[in-house]
Amino acid sequence: MNLKQQIQEDIRNAQKQKETEKLSVLRLVMDVILKKEKELQEEVDDQMTVKLVMSAVKRGQDSIEQFRAGSRNDLAEKEERELEILKTYLPEQMSEEEIRAIVQKVIDDGADNIGMVMKGVMPQVQGKADGKLVTDIVKELLE
Repeated sequence: MNLKQQIQEDIRNAQKQKETEKLSVLRLVMDVILKKEKELQEEVDDQMTVKLVMSAVKRGQDSIEQFRAGSRNDLAEKEERELEILKTYLPEQMSEEEIRAIVQKVIDDGADNIGMVMKGVMPQVQGKADGKLVTDIVKELLE
């Protein structure tokens, strides 16, 4: 079963269990997936589905920051619950130490600027690490 099918199955289960918050989140994700399929005119694979879910997580994290800045803790907490649901569809995230090791190896292999290092690192961590964290580590290790 691919990730898209898993989300569809979880939507059916959430409907049966009357889990309204989970159902709402999963329907939004499925809507994004279906729009992407329509745009590409082909079925998305697991890798693209992970990218779409990661994009939704990133938007959610931005929303949480804005809600907290605006003293709307109730909305921030709701968004955090929704993020927990979304994160179950992502691969296990790499630790900072694992990312550092990959970045250091790419630097040791001769990459000497941010662009070259990122080009070597991102294919290895795609979907398993936050891009901002990777960029911060690259900048730190290149200094």
